[in-house]
Amino acid sequence: MGILYLAAFAIIIVLLWLLFRSASAVAWSVLIIILSTIFTLGVTGLLGLTVSGFVILTVLLILTVGVADSVHALTSYTRLRHTGMDHRTGLRHTYKFVGVALLLTGLTNMTGTLALNITPVVPIQNFAIMSTLGILFALLLTFYLLPLLIDIWPTVSKNKVEIVTEERRKFLDVLPLLRSILNKIVPMVEKRPIAYLTPFLLLLAVSIYGATQVKIDTQILDQYPADSTFTQSVQVADEHMMGAYAMVLYLDFKEDFALQDPEVLKAMEELQKKFETKYSKYVVMTNSLAYVAKDANRKLNGNSPEYDRIPDTREVLSQTLFLFNSANPSERQRLVDDSYRKANIRVSLHSYGSYEYYQVFQQMRADIDDMMSKLQSRYPKTEVSITGIFVLAMQVAQYLTENQAITFGIALVAVSAILLLVFGSLKIGMIALIPNLIPALLTLGLLGITGVPLDFYTMMLAPIIIGISVDDTVHFVSTYQLQLAEDGDVNAALRRTMAETGPAVVFTALILGLGFGIMATASAQGTANLGKFGALAIFVGLLNDLFMLPALLLTFKPKFKQETIG
Repeated sequence: MGILYLAAFAIIIVLLWLLFRSASAVAWSVLIIILSTIFTLGVTGLLGLTVSGFVILTVLLILTVGVADSVHALTSYTRLRHTGMDHRTGLRHTYKFVGVALLLTGLTNMTGTLALNITPVVPIQNFAIMSTLGILFALLLTFYLLPLLIDIWPTVSKNKVEIVTEERRKFLDVLPLLRSILNKIVPMVEKRPIAYLTPFLLLLAVSIYGATQVKIDTQILDQYPADSTFTQSVQVADEHMMGAYAMVLYLDFKEDFALQDPEVLKAMEELQKKFETKYSKYVVMTNSLAYVAKDANRKLNGNSPEYDRIPDTREVLSQTLFLFNSANPSERQRLVDDSYRKANIRVSLHSYGSYEYYQVFQQMRADIDDMMSKLQSRYPKTEVSITGIFVLAMQVAQYLTENQAITFGIALVAVSAILLLVFGSLKIGMIALIPNLIPALLTLGLLGITGVPLDFYTMMLAPIIIGISVDDTVHFVSTYQLQLAEDGDVNAALRRTMAETGPAVVFTALILGLGFGIMATASAQGTANLGKFGALAIFVGLLNDLFMLPALLLTFKPKFKQETIG
């Protein structure tokens, strides 16, 4: 995973150089990332949080979000300097107008990650806290440290006013084709805004349908590379030994010597045989005091097959178990306590995902209840609990099912509230929100359509994506608000907004997308899925901001509060 981080780091450095052609822009952006990461890991240690395999995801998130914040600030400052504005005025104007958008995007990012904290899975809770801290530190450093760094070593020399001529612009602008394309988008959308809205709305409908088909399935091995020692050891145990997983049924009859009752052991034996035959695909073997009693009874009777059974009377059974305890007391203690009131049934299992086991578990639970009903009259206070990795997988699946909609809903409501408060209009808030619903729902929709399960990793996509994909939308709408206040011309304001924010929107999407995309090459399947679907969602969000957002603004023409342009 360290290699993935270094690869993402190298790609981002190249993109920063291509965008700014300035060593200071690269150096200061990298410094913001490094300091944010150090502060996050330091506070994590002070809080006593356990660092899990999710730490690399946190670092990659800090890397991408931190650079995105720096890019917006540095792009605005550099653009203003190239229009002839002096250093101090340009720096003040940058944070006066871009600062609000940076603050808002920071809040939405943190909302997306904090929403994961309600999941009752400790590694995910720690990931949520660490990621939120990382985003917060990146935001604070962008506000308080980056201006000082720009003042020390600006992207454009502060000792002279630089006005970029066409010849100079060709050298500075490494992507003239990009600017040319961006300048053509608004005129195209102006002609037929509804035609540009239609495919995005269809995509939203398909995504919603796909989201209803999502399958919950947690496979522990997906957290590890296929060639890792752990994965290979589990596979060997699963295929050639006694199974990789285990389930334990813990029985407490609340009465001493209840487990010397033949009827109790016969009921346990019946349940074990049912598990071994009915669920042979999943169950490797079972073991309990019942099987031990059968084996000991046979051996005490010359290994005669007719005695391969549980003795019919309590006296004979008690003697059989006494002899077994005398011969192997440590084995007896693993199966039953000294008072013979508590015992366990161990079930060895093959390695399958929680989706399959969830169905099996429901049936097994019914079989257990059936066994207990036969003993209810004799031992009415009996308690049965199920423990082991099997139950853990079931709990994870249940947590994912219950909390996915909740985390997404919390992120959606919080982001919506922030947008409404900042822009002061329900219509504007909805216009800013709709383009970001599609990337978030697209991830769930693709999971459902392609059959990729929702697991530890992919469950984090929707709330995180809705948090970070709104970044560029906020910058676009904020700039449009200021441009519209100049002359009230919607079309002209949109063209100026695209010219001003378009390159930064594209580059931040590239940075965020590649930050996720680099994880797609991970050998661990869970991390790879997070990277693939996350990157796709970011790039779809870019298309939404470039095409759908202008179409919405042209179609509904929302009114903003009057802004004073200074």
